[in-house]
Amino acid sequence: MDEKSDFFDSYIKNLIEWLNAEKFDIIIPSWWFTNKNIDKSEAQSIKDSLVNHVNFDWQWILEEKAFTTFENVKFCAEILEDYDDKNITVFCWNTHLPKITYLSLREYLKLSKNEALNLIQNVLKNKEILESDWFIKCEIWGIKFIWFDLWADKKDFGKAIWSSILETHYDDCPELHKEFLEFRKKLWWIK
Repeated sequence: MDEKSDFFDSYIKNLIEWLNAEKFDIIIPSWWFTNKNIDKSEAQSIKDSLVNHVNFDWQWILEEKAFTTFENVKFCAEILEDYDDKNITVFCWNTHLPKITYLSLREYLKLSKNEALNLIQNVLKNKEILESDWFIKCEIWGIKFIWFDLWADKKDFGKAIWSSILETHYDDCPELHKEFLEFRKKLWWIK
């Protein structure tokens, strides 16, 4: 993620607004080192961009191992296992809405595929969620999901759809996840 891009600025602006409006005890920016020109993780970039703009004096935990959305959720879930009485809010780009929701329900709540899909199907009966044009906020079994519309185009949505299909099945097909990681590294010129 390029810290000098309109996309990054818009994401950070939205995060600042939400983080200042609610109380959080822990913030876990999550993502790896995907920009080969910057010696800083995307998680660190997010933290650096937020730290002077949010009223937050608790704990920052960087999750810098994840290279896919599947890993983002999985590694954050592992961090959160050490905390009791947690309320989880997940922020993401609207193109990631389906897979983030599904993976979060599976990893944070340890739901079966069937349970997670049934919950999502029930939420989708609320047409407001499908017709929102700026941001979407919903809560499913104690997890708040905030999805930002960051002006994705058809290409962005196309990539996200294909990625969602793969990333929501990596628990069944770890060899596909490994192959996807290699493909993504090659695509982003990362060794």
